[in-house]
Amino acid sequence: MYSMVKTAGSGVVTDVDEPTGALEVSPAPSISTTQTSYYELSGKAALIRSQVSFLASDATEVHRVLGRRSLDEAAQALQGLAVTELLSRLSDLGFSWRDIARMSRVSVPAVQKWRKGEPATGENRKRLALLNALFEQMSDTHLTVDPAAWAEMPIVTGCPLTSIDLIAGNREDLALELVSTHISPEDALTEFEPNWREKYRSDFKVVRASDGVLSIVSKDTNDRD
Repeated sequence: MYSMVKTAGSGVVTDVDEPTGALEVSPAPSISTTQTSYYELSGKAALIRSQVSFLASDATEVHRVLGRRSLDEAAQALQGLAVTELLSRLSDLGFSWRDIARMSRVSVPAVQKWRKGEPATGENRKRLALLNALFEQMSDTHLTVDPAAWAEMPIVTGCPLTSIDLIAGNREDLALELVSTHISPEDALTEFEPNWREKYRSDFKVVRASDGVLSIVSKDTNDRD
């Protein structure tokens, strides 16, 4: 024999088998088809986002490896040029001897000796050839009209780091990604120097006084009329 009872506080009606005490619980309220579809679609979208993230990471790595090999191949074709010719080409692009020395990772006096015809080591000759290949790619592939001016500009306003710093730090790949806009300036700096924001943060600011004169004050200084 069965009797209908309401479970206290639950609001769910159950059937109680008096001889055995067994409960037959009514089914839980069903979720609408629309709710189920949105839930499933959300899960699928999350999966796609994860897959795209992994794919983008892999594609970035492959792109950089191939880009480096392409650069090395182009540099190899230029290594037969005289050192003086390699230097002249960089100078003709607008680079100063100081910047050429930095990117070559040698001293300015060493560059001056090469200009006078003194021999360079094979490694230094290879480096000069690579720099020439790098800026040729920027001009030909990415239509950079003035590579020297571009490389000398700060990557991010308020931070002194330039693409010359990237190249001198053996991160030609980041310089190429910057010029091709495959990476944001901030991300390039973070990859090159993770603490750049803290290291180059300025504690001062430029303000215009009431008389119109610009002055440098501490950022903690309250603005005055």
